[in-house]
Amino acid sequence: IARRLDPEVWAGSNEQLGLAITRRVLGGFTVNQIRQRWLLSPLLVGALWVASTGCDALFPLEDQSTPGEGVSDSPETPEARPAQVGVGAKGDYGPGLITTPASAYWKTREKIAFEIHIPKALQLYKALGDGSGPKSHEAFMSEIIAANRIQLPELPEGQVYRYDPDTEQVMVVPKS
Repeated sequence: IARRLDPEVWAGSNEQLGLAITRRVLGGFTVNQIRQRWLLSPLLVGALWVASTGCDALFPLEDQSTPGEGVSDSPETPEARPAQVGVGAKGDYGPGLITTPASAYWKTREKIAFEIHIPKALQLYKALGDGSGPKSHEAFMSEIIAANRIQLPELPEGQVYRYDPDTEQVMVVPKS
């Protein structure tokens, strides 16, 4: 780096040579300019992030779900519904600077449990057995959930998980 500098710099003092090398290494910026940019860039990133997450509060998305979607029409348990993202007690905090990432975290955990861990465990269970799923809720809880150490999301008060052997699906039903 030092050899690429002008001959005039070489003729100057050691301090001038040091400043010239520093400017060359820092891309032409002085140390003070780098400090200012280093302090301002996180502030700018933070302001952009706040502005982008605040859009949900300014322009709320309309609910695009179909009425009755995900609800079973079974006469025995009219409030039974499939265990899917959104059934957990945690994760529905609304839009906000802190609540949006928290909601995303809990919904991601639910999605992983319901759409990756349980289907994969059922697939392995069927492959190693007679090709069908567990015959009862107790067998499902011991041979699928406990054996694979799957952590089901915490449910709101008054609801429990129930495995339906006919449909091979985990349901959320009222506690009886």
